[in-house]
Amino acid sequence: IWYTSWNRWIVEEDETGIVALEIGDLNVYPNPTNGSDEIIIISDFNLGETAEITFTDITGRKVFNETRILTSSSTVIVINELKSGIYFVSMETEYKKRSNKLIIQ
Repeated sequence: IWYTSWNRWIVEEDETGIVALEIGDLNVYPNPTNGSDEIIIISDFNLGETAEITFTDITGRKVFNETRILTSSSTVIVINELKSGIYFVSMETEYKKRSNKLIIQ
């Protein structure tokens, strides 16, 4: 599974092994942020799915990784330990992966 976060094109593989290309969304608010304590991630994932949420810095190093069962289309993440910089936020389930850029000023 891979995608481009800039255009939000997604390659998805279902249980039959068939690969499909689609456009998906993962929105991050506020973005850019001035270092507030939390952000809200809004996604098109199904409720009840288990999602892995990962933040990577621009060098590719994971700085946050958490698995959650999605109970809403929005997810609140506390970011008060992240330094100023550019991060890539991704959410991944068994069949979907979405990503977007986050800027902390």
